[in-house]
Amino acid sequence: MNTITAIDEYMTRVYKWVILITTGACACAGITLSGLKLLGQYQDVSWIALIIFVCTCLLYIGIGMLLIRHCMKDGRLDPQMLRNGKIFLAVILIIQYNFIQYMIPSRDFWAYVFFFVILAAFFLDYKYILLIITEIAVSLVAAWFINGANQLPVKDDLFFTDMVLRAVCVILSFLAIFLITLFTGKFLVNAKRDELDKNNSHVNSVLEKISLLADRLKSSSETIVTALENESVSQKSLSEISDNLLDNSDNILAKTNGSKESLLALNESSNQVAAQMQEVNQTSQELMSISSTNENALNNLMIISEKVEKSTQITVEVTDKLLRETDEIGRTLDIINEIAESINLLSLNASIEAARAGDAGRGFAVVAQEVGKLAVNTVDSLHSVNDVVTKVQGGASEVVRFMDENATLLKEQNKVLVDTVNGVRNMISLLKQSVATISDVGSLQSKQNEVIEQSVAENEVIAESIQNENDEFRNIAQMVQETTREMDTLAGQADSLNVMVKELEELCG
Repeated sequence: MNTITAIDEYMTRVYKWVILITTGACACAGITLSGLKLLGQYQDVSWIALIIFVCTCLLYIGIGMLLIRHCMKDGRLDPQMLRNGKIFLAVILIIQYNFIQYMIPSRDFWAYVFFFVILAAFFLDYKYILLIITEIAVSLVAAWFINGANQLPVKDDLFFTDMVLRAVCVILSFLAIFLITLFTGKFLVNAKRDELDKNNSHVNSVLEKISLLADRLKSSSETIVTALENESVSQKSLSEISDNLLDNSDNILAKTNGSKESLLALNESSNQVAAQMQEVNQTSQELMSISSTNENALNNLMIISEKVEKSTQITVEVTDKLLRETDEIGRTLDIINEIAESINLLSLNASIEAARAGDAGRGFAVVAQEVGKLAVNTVDSLHSVNDVVTKVQGGASEVVRFMDENATLLKEQNKVLVDTVNGVRNMISLLKQSVATISDVGSLQSKQNEVIEQSVAENEVIAESIQNENDEFRNIAQMVQETTREMDTLAGQADSLNVMVKELEELCG
C-alpha cells in the first residue's frame, strides 16, 4: 500500500524547490557580483576569487540537478536523498555565505542570514533549523571579529546601539523561525499520527469487509468454475450431438438427392413408355379399323362366293351371261388380290406387333401366321381362278367340262373363306382385348407417373426440410461454439477473480 500522503507530497515539492532556489540564489549572487565588478565596483576584489566563486556556483547547480533527478523512489521522496539534500544545503550555506563575507566588503550582508534560515525552515525539521542557525550565527560572529572593518557599522555614536539592535534582530528572528518550525513540525507530526490512526482504523474496517468480500468472491468463484465445468461438458456433448446430427442429415440429404434423381430418371422413362404405349394404342386402333374393314370385305367375299356357287349351278344355262360377266369376275379377282395383299401386309404388321408385345402376343403371332398363309392361299386361288377365267375367255365350250371342278374349288374356297373370316374375327377379338389391356396399362402408367411426380415433389419438400434442418444445426453448432468461447472468457474471468481473491486474502492476512 504505497499511498502518498500530503506530507510526502509537501516534502517532495519543498525538497525540489529549496534546492532550486538555493542553487539559483548562489548563481544570482555570482552574476550580480560579476556585474558590479565589471561596472568598476569592488576594486579590491580579485578576479580569480570571483571566478572561483562563480565556478562553485555552477558546480552546486549541477549537483542540485542530480539530487533532484534521483530523489524519487517508488513514487515518493527517498529518505536517504532527503538527508543528502539537507547536508548539501547546509554545506552550500556555510561555504558560500562565508565566501561572500570574506570576499565582498559589505556592512549589510548579514541580513541575508534570514533568507537562508527561512529556506531551511521549509523542511519543518527543528533540529536541522537549529543546525543552520548555529552555523550561520557562528559564521556571522566570526566574520564580525575577523573582518569587522568590512562587516561592522561605522564606529560612531550609534555604533553600540546598531550592534545591539543587530544582535536583538538576529536572536529574535532565529528564535521565531525555530519556534515556528518546532510547533509546525510537532503539530504536523501529531496530525499525521492521528491521520495514520484514523486511516489504520478505516483500513482495518475496509480489510475486514474485504476479507468477507473475498470469502464471498471465493465461494462465488468456485460455484462459477463448477458451473462452467458442467456447462462446458454439456456444451461439448451438445456440440458432438449437433455434429453427428448434421452428418446424418447430410447423408440423408445426399441419399434424398440420389433418390430424387432416380425418381426423375424413372419419371422420364415412364413418360417415354407412356408415349410408346400411346403410339402402340394408336397403332392398335388403326389395326382394329383395318381388321374391321377386312372383315367386311371377307363377308362381302363370302356373299360373292355364294353367288358364284349359285351361278356355277346354272352355268350351263347362263354360259353366255357368264361370258359377259367375265370382265366383272376379273375385276373381282383384282379386288380379291388387293385384299390378299392387304391381308398379307396385315399379317406382317401383326407379326411385328406380336413381337413387340412379347409373351402376350404369341397367340396373336400364330393368328398372324395363319392369316399370312391364308393370304398366300388366296393368291394361289386367285391365280387358279385367273387361269379359269382365261380358259373361260379362251373357250366357253370347255366351261361345262370344268364346271364340276370349279364347283369343287368354289366349295373349298368358301370353306377357306369361312375359316379366314373366323380367324379374322378371332383376331379382331384379340385386338380388342389387346387395346383394352393397353388402355389399362396406359391408365396404370398415368397413375404411376402421378405417383412418381408426387414422390418427386415430396422428395423435394423433404430435401428442403433437411436443408433447413442442416442450416438450423449449423446455427446451433455456431451458437455452441460462441457459447463455448464466451464460457472460456468467463472461465478466464473466474480465474482472474480467483487471483483477486488470493490477493485479497494475502492483503487481509
